[in-house]
Amino acid sequence: MARISQVMVLVAGLCLGGLAQGSSLTGIDFASLPGDGTEIKLLFDAVPPEPRSYTIEQPARIALDLHGVSNGLAEKNHPISKGNTQSVTVLEASGRTRVIVNLVELVAYQATVVGNTLVLRL
Repeated sequence: MARISQVMVLVAGLCLGGLAQGSSLTGIDFASLPGDGTEIKLLFDAVPPEPRSYTIEQPARIALDLHGVSNGLAEKNHPISKGNTQSVTVLEASGRTRVIVNLVELVAYQATVVGNTLVLRL
C-alpha cells in the first residue's frame, strides 16, 4: 500500500511539474479589419495550446479556454471599441486562462495558433 502511495505522489508531481512549464500570456494586440472586423493577437512566451471555445448570444460573447496557460498581463480588462468588438477580459483560475471577447452582437470567428501567437479574427 505504501508503494502505491509513493507512485501516486511521483505521478502527481510529474503532472504538476508539466503544468508549471506551460506557456504564459504576455501581451495582447488589436487591429481593425475591413467590414467592421477585428483581429485580436494573444502573445505567449511559448507555443499556446489550441483553445477550447464556446459562445453566448445574450450578452454576445466568445470565450476561449487555454488550459495550462498562466496570465502574465497586468490588467484583466482591455477596451477595444473596434467594429463589433467592445472589450476583452482575461481571467486565470484552476490551471487555465479564459479570454472573453465581449461583442455588440455574436459573429463568426476563427482562432489560429501561429508560432507563439493565437490569432482571433472576427
